[in-house]
Amino acid sequence: SICSGSSYSLPNGTLVSQEGDYLDTIHSIIGCDSIIINTHLTVNEEEETDILADTSFCFGSELVLSIDPSYTFVLWSNGDTSNITTITIENQFWVLLVDSNGCNIIDTFQVYTNPLPIIEFSPEFPKICRGDTILISATSNITPSQMDWNNGEQSSAIQVSPYMNTVYSVICSTEYCIDSSSILVEVYDVPIVNLGFNDYICNNERVILDASYSNSTYLWSNNSTSSTLEVYEPGIYWVEVQNGICSSNDTIEFKPCSTIWVPNVFTPNNDGINDTFYPIITEIEDIQIYIYNRWGNKIFHSADFTTGWDGKYCGIELPGGNYYWLIIYTEHSSLNRKIERQIHGTVTLLR
Repeated sequence: SICSGSSYSLPNGTLVSQEGDYLDTIHSIIGCDSIIINTHLTVNEEEETDILADTSFCFGSELVLSIDPSYTFVLWSNGDTSNITTITIENQFWVLLVDSNGCNIIDTFQVYTNPLPIIEFSPEFPKICRGDTILISATSNITPSQMDWNNGEQSSAIQVSPYMNTVYSVICSTEYCIDSSSILVEVYDVPIVNLGFNDYICNNERVILDASYSNSTYLWSNNSTSSTLEVYEPGIYWVEVQNGICSSNDTIEFKPCSTIWVPNVFTPNNDGINDTFYPIITEIEDIQIYIYNRWGNKIFHSADFTTGWDGKYCGIELPGGNYYWLIIYTEHSSLNRKIERQIHGTVTLLR
């Protein structure tokens, strides 16, 4: 038998390539005897040479090809001699095979590479303050593509609010290739700043406000950049604390401590000047004012410091002279203390 496309030499030297029976007479040297030889020639038809079709694989990966292990000999164009070969580049390849009949088969095929999707994140380096939310988007250089995130979402962008540093990964699938990438969302502490409750500050007092927080910078309402601020007088004070990523602020108000001043004379003559007797106060509450005559009789009472005594009793003008007053009130002091006070004295009524 011969392979298709080959020829066979009969005993008489004739080359034949067609399948069939061939009779051949061979004479002896002296020419009197002869031998008749019947040769049955079988032609083995060529197998299908398109064994491996053109194919492709993703760039950066590898392609494993295999053929039927029944071939008695295998030689790939990359030098491999087994029925399995690994391809890592785009090129044209061939494979030489020898079948069980000893016939050679050569197949040529093309291998292409498909580009991998390149994933880009936005923002590129996400940083958030604890408790905040951020939108992370992933795009590919190849469209269409599908994004599958490790939190179960299937979209080009996800909104996340991690409590601590968290890695989010995504698998990008295109028509031919799949690739994955991941991104770290860094979470930063929000500075804790507490200047305390609003308070009162008295004359000659000093209060130190402390906004200290590790690895932070400070800006106070008076443009100071220290971690502390000394306060000597009433006012509204604020501070902003920033640690590079996150910031927080707080405000505190200091009111003046309570003060009271009681005049010692008044002239109720309806000239619009000093016609009533009343104390001058700041930051005082629950005030009670009592006026008594020289015999200890109560002639006036008010719980409103703006309602002064006009020098009358039951609508009748009282004579000039000295009158005794008693004032009971609650004052505000530093550390938000409330102190009940009682003071007394005399006032002269002039007519």
